[in-house]
Amino acid sequence: MKLLLKFNLIFVLVFSAGLALSGYFANEFLQRNARDQVAQQARLTMETALAARTYSTSQIKTFAGEAAPKWSARDLAEASGSRTHFRG
Repeated sequence: MKLLLKFNLIFVLVFSAGLALSGYFANEFLQRNARDQVAQQARLTMETALAARTYSTSQIKTFAGEAAPKWSARDLAEASGSRTHFRG
């Protein structure tokens, strides 16, 4: 076997191993980030639902008693903590 062929074979094997390791670690990283993002969105949804329930039980007396629905939306946003870290 020529030296160039041996070098190319070793180079291909090392490159393939590096590519496989990079793919594995990238997959783990992306999976962890996806789980964290889903958990964060679930927490945000749960906080919003809790704020809506709290608002509903404390502010709405009768259906006809609420004169301005936009005030309700503002109060709901304030009850949920006026989150400024939304990423949209």
